[in-house]
Amino acid sequence: MQPGPAIPLNESHRRAVTITLRMMDQMLCEFEEYARGREIHSVFFEEQNSLTARQKTALLAEIEKVRGLMEEIKNHLSLEGEVENVSNSMWGRASAFWEVLVETTSRHLKRYGEAPAGLAEYLDPRMEALIQHLGVITKLAGSRSGGRGPVADSSKTDSARRKAGGHGERGGRGGGPEATSRGGDEPER
Repeated sequence: MQPGPAIPLNESHRRAVTITLRMMDQMLCEFEEYARGREIHSVFFEEQNSLTARQKTALLAEIEKVRGLMEEIKNHLSLEGEVENVSNSMWGRASAFWEVLVETTSRHLKRYGEAPAGLAEYLDPRMEALIQHLGVITKLAGSRSGGRGPVADSSKTDSARRKAGGHGERGGRGGGPEATSRGGDEPER
């Protein structure tokens, strides 16, 4: 039998300390990627890694020291780490982001003033296509073998649901491109 913690914590204290250290550990993982040379170049997002070789070496050493201290805290207080399932994380983020895309259609952009001529005809079909692609990504992230992934139907976007009498926008019955095949309820997990 394993000995109990050196300092017993109530559940609220345990959760607060664990969450804080988990967030720090996630941050350190990202910093470690930068120290190892990560530099992303995409369409609307680009990183410039200006760290010198000396900085990278020092960062990696410091990160190891921090992790050693975090490991000591974890062991001393009998805290547990958490395994994050990448497909669940991707599914959740993609499922939540569809509303951002919907609110970037010309109808919703009117809150910033009258849209210029031709914007709706150009932008709306492309936003609808992005919503469909996001639905496919959501479905792919949720379709893991042996698991109960979300049900996605990327063939019906917000406008298609409205035409069919469904709810697909803020204030409707539920969210995301994957909700359409189940009548708009919360996405199945």
